[in-house]
Amino acid sequence: MNYPSLLRPTSQENFTLSSGPLAVPKVELALRRWAGAPVASTFGGKALIDFAGWLLFAELCVYELLRLSGWEAQWV
Repeated sequence: MNYPSLLRPTSQENFTLSSGPLAVPKVELALRRWAGAPVASTFGGKALIDFAGWLLFAELCVYELLRLSGWEAQWV
């Protein structure tokens, strides 16, 4: 399988379904918490992440890692 270079699976999550076992590739990211100026609205208390000095939410960090890996991505 072709994975983004910056989001290669490091392990897998195993599930047992009625149709049989299922192994789902899993990526575990270590993200830095934002230590900069506070933000008024975090959409219900979402964690703020420091991504190379940018203030982002975790899902936007994944979006950026996809883009930096040469993939096309959209966040909806």
